[in-house]
Amino acid sequence: MHREQIPIIVFTVLVATLATTNFTRLRHILSTIVSRFRLHFIVVTKPQESDSKRQVSQLHTYPIKSLRAIDQPTVQIEKRGLVGDRGYMLVVPAPLPAWGSFGPKDPTHRFLTQRQCPSLATVVVVAENDQFTLTSHLLPNVQATFSTQPISESPKYRATLWGDCVQVEDMGDTAAQFLQSIVDQDSEMPDDLKLLKVRLVVQCPEDVRVANEQYVPAATRGWFGQAPVVALSDGFPILIANDKSLEELNRRLQAKGKALLSMRNFRPNIVVAGLEPFEEDRWKVIRIGNAILHVVKGCPRCKQSCTDQTSGKVSAEPLETMAEFRALEADSKNVYFAQNVVPSPSSVGSLISVGDSVEVLEWGEPVWGD
Repeated sequence: MHREQIPIIVFTVLVATLATTNFTRLRHILSTIVSRFRLHFIVVTKPQESDSKRQVSQLHTYPIKSLRAIDQPTVQIEKRGLVGDRGYMLVVPAPLPAWGSFGPKDPTHRFLTQRQCPSLATVVVVAENDQFTLTSHLLPNVQATFSTQPISESPKYRATLWGDCVQVEDMGDTAAQFLQSIVDQDSEMPDDLKLLKVRLVVQCPEDVRVANEQYVPAATRGWFGQAPVVALSDGFPILIANDKSLEELNRRLQAKGKALLSMRNFRPNIVVAGLEPFEEDRWKVIRIGNAILHVVKGCPRCKQSCTDQTSGKVSAEPLETMAEFRALEADSKNVYFAQNVVPSPSSVGSLISVGDSVEVLEWGEPVWGD
């Protein structure tokens, strides 16, 4: 028996012993510990054969949700995902409840994205010296520069983000006025939303938003079973995509005489080269550098993927073509491209760089769902 196996055997016996008891919470905690030790054993004492062809080819962060990506040579993992990724977003006021005023837990605002305002794709974000600078070709010779920190005593709101209510803080009038000018001239923006005033907000440090517990594995949870926390991304901390999958999609588009698409349409954080098309569907655990990443579920695509990330123009693709071969659930209208990823807690602080090799530690059946 190897010494490294002892913790696994001890905890496995404990879990088996408790299996017939009513200590459900304790069993879950011990199962989580076992899972972590098992993963540690896989990674450290049983290295997998590395495929040097699999490499990180692109890295992107999106400091402000739904604005232009920033290309990165290296990114660092933090507890909410990647450093500098989707900590800010746009909001508009929520409608007043039927009783005429907001209760202490009612959301006061709701999030706004390219789904409603495609022109947000034209907004370039530069992050430098603790400041953001926003520009867009839609507003020639205009820019907005402001601190990455909210002003003192700025208003705090409760904002809906899909099924969550997050605590956010206002980033001031300079950012809001610039973004309002973009929204005002967007022809796709619903009229009822155009009547509302846009604000830029940052997620409060004390806000605790967690990933969908239905999908996150035990090895990504805290010692007491807490689901991993996330910033203001749609649902999971990191999105990983495969450039060969895009090539296959573009091959089908080209056969129809349609324009080819950029990977930017899909807004991934990590792009990997050297794979087979859609190989990433079957990944379960991967290692990039010192980071262990758990692939939890496919990403259903919405009309935002049909927005050109330079011009802000909207087309029917890629949803129309992907419906022919990437509607992967029975009786589902969802189509899938790229995979949602959750880092292991031990990976916080790890760096991922362009050129890093990608090692698949565990394969399995794909997981889909909203």
